[in-house]
Amino acid sequence: MQKAYTLILVDNDTRRRSGLSHTLSSHGMHVEPFETVAELATCWPCNGTVLIHDSEGDVALLIEEMARHGEWYPIIAFAEQPDAARIVRAITEGAVDYLVWPINPRDCRPYSKSTMARPKVSAACACGRLWLAGVSKS
Repeated sequence: MQKAYTLILVDNDTRRRSGLSHTLSSHGMHVEPFETVAELATCWPCNGTVLIHDSEGDVALLIEEMARHGEWYPIIAFAEQPDAARIVRAITEGAVDYLVWPINPRDCRPYSKSTMARPKVSAACACGRLWLAGVSKS
């Protein structure tokens, strides 16, 4: 029997959180819903991926709480009609993916801690190559 994938859902919109929890559960995911990052901080799950509605500063706040607790989870942020700057900010703050609402449950795939590191390593390598390319042209 396949073990259910845990998704830690953080969204302060009760209706959206409820509907999303129901939809994701029907696709074989175990959803642990929280209204806020503060509520999540009172009861850290054992594992999973955080799916968080990207309200102003919530991704950064989640990273701060994870650092305070020493618990690290992959973060997928989502919002309605985000602009490019908002997506870049969330990724720079620590999200490994960004989804546009409404969400397709297939896009909420599991991320392992090793998967989390790959985009950061790739980005760091790309920055290093760009920096080195700029130095070599000087």
